[in-house]
Amino acid sequence: MTPPGGRFLIDLPSPEGGSQVEVRVRRDFVEFWHRERCGGVFDRGLLQDWLAYPDGRLTVDDVSLVALRGNRIGLILDPVGSWALGGNVLAGLRAGV
Repeated sequence: MTPPGGRFLIDLPSPEGGSQVEVRVRRDFVEFWHRERCGGVFDRGLLQDWLAYPDGRLTVDDVSLVALRGNRIGLILDPVGSWALGGNVLAGLRAGV
């Protein structure tokens, strides 16, 4: 488990130029930030459980995580866009959260 206070970045490619989501890990919750705005605050334990066995959709405020096939998950930032995140990002989230 990552100690509280950790953070990491997820690159989000786009035709208009890439951007990033910053994931901030706190003791009891995990924040998803995009362009200086917090889009969602997840309960850390709930997010850990979901990442271990992604199933369906997990949504908090403007951030949704969606289980996809092939060891991938979808990230939806409402109203910004959606991205399929590969296994390496999923592994990083599992290790970081």
